[in-house]
Amino acid sequence: MEFTFAKKMEDMCQDMLASKKARNKRCKEMVQETHNFLEEVRNDFLPPIRQRCKEIAQETHNFLGEFRHDFIQPVRQELQAASKTFKKFSKEFAGVH
Repeated sequence: MEFTFAKKMEDMCQDMLASKKARNKRCKEMVQETHNFLEEVRNDFLPPIRQRCKEIAQETHNFLGEFRHDFIQPVRQELQAASKTFKKFSKEFAGVH
C-alpha cells in the first residue's frame, strides 16, 4: 500500500511539474504572440495615423495662416486707422474748449 501511495504522490508531482512547464511554455508563447501583434500594429497601424496627424497639423497651420491674413490683418488695419482718426479727433476736440 505504501508503494501505491508513493507512486501516486510521485505521479501527482510529475503532473504538477509537467503542468507548470506547460504553463511556463504557454506564457512564453503568449508573450511572443503579444510581441508579434504589437509589432504588426506598430508597422501596419501607426504609420497611417502618424501621416494623418501630420496632414491635420499642416491643414491647421494653413488655415490659421489664411485666417490671420484674411481676417486678423484687415481688422488690425481698421483698428489702427480708427485709432489714428480718434487721436486726431481728440486733438481737435481738445482745442475746441
